[in-house]
Amino acid sequence: MKQYRILLAFLALFPMIIYYIGLSFWPQFMATHFIWGVPYSILGGVVVMLWGAFIALFYALLYFLNRDLQIKDD
Repeated sequence: MKQYRILLAFLALFPMIIYYIGLSFWPQFMATHFIWGVPYSILGGVVVMLWGAFIALFYALLYFLNRDLQIKDD
């Protein structure tokens, strides 16, 4: 029933892991290459934060939907 928690944790952490590995191994590249006029390092950080917020909202939605279904079953 609750296996989706592990999947959501992985989905939230995987982009962060990739981002921080990139910052660790290629800081010069991420600081000097731009997309839409913004350095990769800043844009990547913003994208990772937004992704984490999206996963948190999705997790909360699943939690409340499951809670409502359990209340109706009782």
